[in-house]
Amino acid sequence: MSQKKYRQPLDLKPRSSRRLFLILLTVHLLAVSALFLPTTLPWYGRSMLLFAIILSAWSTLYKARFQTIKNACWKMNGDFELELLNGKYVPAHLLAGSLVTEWLIILHLACTDNCKHQWLILPDMIERETYRRLCVRLRQWYADTDDQ
Repeated sequence: MSQKKYRQPLDLKPRSSRRLFLILLTVHLLAVSALFLPTTLPWYGRSMLLFAIILSAWSTLYKARFQTIKNACWKMNGDFELELLNGKYVPAHLLAGSLVTEWLIILHLACTDNCKHQWLILPDMIERETYRRLCVRLRQWYADTDDQ
């Protein structure tokens, strides 16, 4: 990979993931269906568990909606500029421990306001070519940082 292409900014404009929605829906529906299995729990115990499952589903969707990254740009110096859904622009840098596979990327980002974001990126969230370039660039980035 040429050094010039590696240093170009990489714009990431994620969209909602159908795969992630189906995974979350399946997990919550399985949890609800487990309540109907024969157990020794009384009805009020099952009701409290059902309430906890509903609360978990709601909070997961709420957090995903309001703390999601709207746009991200990986700048030439290696730092990210994040645009959150609330309109704030937050500079961030990549931390060690990010996961890069061909079907999932989990980025650990440290923002300048001392908060950390974990950003889950599935292949259906960004364009195929952009996802491939991001995987390659992350692997190259970690190889370069391991050498130093």
